[in-house]
Amino acid sequence: MRIMCEALNELWHAAVSVFLMERCWSFLRQPHIVSAQKSSAVQSSRDESAEMGASGRGASHLFLILCVVGFSAILSSTMAKNPVLNPFAQSLNAPEAMMGFIAAASTIPGILVSLPAGSLSDSFGRRKVLVASGLVFATAPFLYLLVGNWWQLALVRFYHGFATAMFGPVANAYVAQLYPDRKGERISLFSSATAIGRTAAPLLGGYILSVTGYGFHDLYLAVALAGMTAFVVMFLLLKGGPDGPETAAGRPGGDGLGSSGVGRWWRAIPR
Repeated sequence: MRIMCEALNELWHAAVSVFLMERCWSFLRQPHIVSAQKSSAVQSSRDESAEMGASGRGASHLFLILCVVGFSAILSSTMAKNPVLNPFAQSLNAPEAMMGFIAAASTIPGILVSLPAGSLSDSFGRRKVLVASGLVFATAPFLYLLVGNWWQLALVRFYHGFATAMFGPVANAYVAQLYPDRKGERISLFSSATAIGRTAAPLLGGYILSVTGYGFHDLYLAVALAGMTAFVVMFLLLKGGPDGPETAAGRPGGDGLGSSGVGRWWRAIPR
C-alpha cells in the first residue's frame, strides 16, 4: 500500500508541476489576437486556424497541454483494462463466454460516437467536445468501485468507451488546427505522447496489482487519479483561445441550450 501511495503521489506531483509551468508561461505570454466572428462555421474555423498558426508560442503552449492531457487520459483508460480487466471480471464470476463481450464493450461507443463527435467539434468547437470527453475520463473510474457483478462491469466499460471515442478524433483535429502547415509532424508527436501513456499503463497497473495483492479498488483509484489529472489539465486549454463566449457557427443561441445556467456555461467555453 505504501508503494501504491508513492506511485499516486508521483502522478499528482507531475500534474502540479505542469500546472505551475503553465501559470508561469501564461504570465509571460502575450494574449492571443481574437479573430472577428464570421457568418459561417467553415469560415470561422479557417480564421481561427490562421490565427493560431500565426501565434507560434501560443500554439506550442496549447500543444504541450494537449500532449499532457493525451498521456494522462490514455494512461487512465488503458490501465482500466490492461492487465486488470480479466482478473477483475473473474472475481465477479463472469461467464467465460462473456469475457470477450466485457472487453469489447468499451469499443462500441467508438463505432457509434467517433463520427458524430468530429461533426460536433466542427459546430461547437474542439475544446467543448474535449472537455466533455474529459468529464467521462474523470468520472468513469469511480464507477468501477461500485461494480458488484459482471454486467455492471460491462455497462461501466461501455460508458468509459465514450471518453476515448470523443477524445481521439477531436484531439487530432485540434492539433491539425493548431498547426495547419505542420499537421503530420505534430500529430505524430501527439500520437507518441499517447503511446507513452498506453505503454506505461500495463506496467504501472501490473505493478500496483502485485504490491497490493490484486487490490482492484487500489488500482482503479490510480486510474481515477490519472483521469482527474487529464480533466484538470484539460481546462488549461480554455486559457488559450477567444476571451468571449461563442456559440455554434458564431450565432447567438446556436447551440440550442437557451439561456439556462448549463447553456451559459457551455457557451462560455472557447471554441
